[in-house]
Amino acid sequence: MYIDERKNNRENENKTHKEVDTEYSGYEASLKVQLRFQTSVYCRFNLRYFPFDEQTCSLAIEISNVEGNNIRYNGSSRAEYGEDVTLTNYLLSEVHLDVSNNTSVCRTDITLYQMADYYIWAIYLPTLLMGFIGYCTLFLPAESFPERGGISLTTLLVLISLYSESSSNFPKTTYLKLIEVWFVFLIVFLSCIITLHLATCNASRDDQAIEFLFRKRPEVVGASHGRVKTCAGNKYMAHCLVLARYLFGGVFAVFVLVYVNIK
Repeated sequence: MYIDERKNNRENENKTHKEVDTEYSGYEASLKVQLRFQTSVYCRFNLRYFPFDEQTCSLAIEISNVEGNNIRYNGSSRAEYGEDVTLTNYLLSEVHLDVSNNTSVCRTDITLYQMADYYIWAIYLPTLLMGFIGYCTLFLPAESFPERGGISLTTLLVLISLYSESSSNFPKTTYLKLIEVWFVFLIVFLSCIITLHLATCNASRDDQAIEFLFRKRPEVVGASHGRVKTCAGNKYMAHCLVLARYLFGGVFAVFVLVYVNIK
């Protein structure tokens, strides 16, 4: 059997020319170009409300090789982030894409929330208990100055030590952060309680001195006079402690209410 190879070659060339010369309108065709790149973006954070802060990081993307009046964005344009995005201290909450036609720049806003669980359990809860223990010393008997002063002073020293240790792990800023305001208030709160205990200590010492004089020199200080003096001093201290309970309790309650609603 004889095969004309030249004829077959001519037929293949004609088919090739037909395929190359075929034109499409392009009305139903779409061209998709996907670019993937990685970059580092630096954002300036406002840490006044740390560790309950919310940050917004803005990113502007510009198409430099196309004029703005030739760019059109469709309604499905959006910004997405992968599920494998993990951050140490922040939770990536939302990514918003802001686009407008006839411009070559699109803006992306990234919203971040501080994960405050660690600070609540490791700092706020222990320090709250310390403040409560210092406040409870106001309920001890008026004559128990060593117990009142010793417990409140120990609580203050532990609080200052915790603040010094924890502050090294806080972000460095030139202004007070919300968590530092909490520490400063508790330090001042306990210091005022200790000052009150020291102020009521003088009356307790006077009573002890009168009782000592009554026992050693009954002819100088009468029994009735010593008893009256002692009861008056104890009553004075008791009234001061009762008033302090209402005063310090009210101040602490107001501060906590303002603190949790400060934002």
